[in-house]
Amino acid sequence: MNLPGYTPPKTTFPTATMTLAEFTPLFEKFIVEEYHHRIHSTIGMQPLVRWNKNSFLPRLAESLEQLDLLLLTVVKQRKVRRDGIHFKTFRYMDITLAVFVGEWVTIRYDPRDLAEIRVYHNDQFLCKAVCQELASYTISLKEITRARQKRKKELRKIINEKKTLLDVVLASKNKISKTSNLPKESTIESTKPVKKIKLKLYEND
Repeated sequence: MNLPGYTPPKTTFPTATMTLAEFTPLFEKFIVEEYHHRIHSTIGMQPLVRWNKNSFLPRLAESLEQLDLLLLTVVKQRKVRRDGIHFKTFRYMDITLAVFVGEWVTIRYDPRDLAEIRVYHNDQFLCKAVCQELASYTISLKEITRARQKRKKELRKIINEKKTLLDVVLASKNKISKTSNLPKESTIESTKPVKKIKLKLYEND
């Protein structure tokens, strides 16, 4: 690639003349328009021809979230604060995070685009958190409050369901315990007083 900043083999301290943002589109263009259509010295043919030679179908991710797990290899651990996730001097926020304050989450991101990050909790995708400063995206306090109230209702419902189930189990256990403590039928009969049988006498006796 004949680009400014190209480093000859004998150059020891190259000087950067291009940013990553400037280099990336040029590199992608080179791969698509030149590299794939040029004879490769190792395989002796064009890489694109080799790729399509055996009608190979790559295994694709089932969802965009799974694709993120494959491509967004930069992984960090962060704690959710009341005002969002703090990362690289920026603050990222999404309504979903309002109910995970104090929880540790995993974030994945593209170093070339810090406007948003993907957030995971216990290996489950939560949301895409956005940096308001980089993406001009705002979330009102009313939306955050509404999200927290919704989460509290969901948790309260789960607690009540588990409490009801526990009450049923305890009631059933007490019923079985009372039944097992009742005296057996043979025991009840043995406690009855025994009637004395009188002998009948004839007049001659």
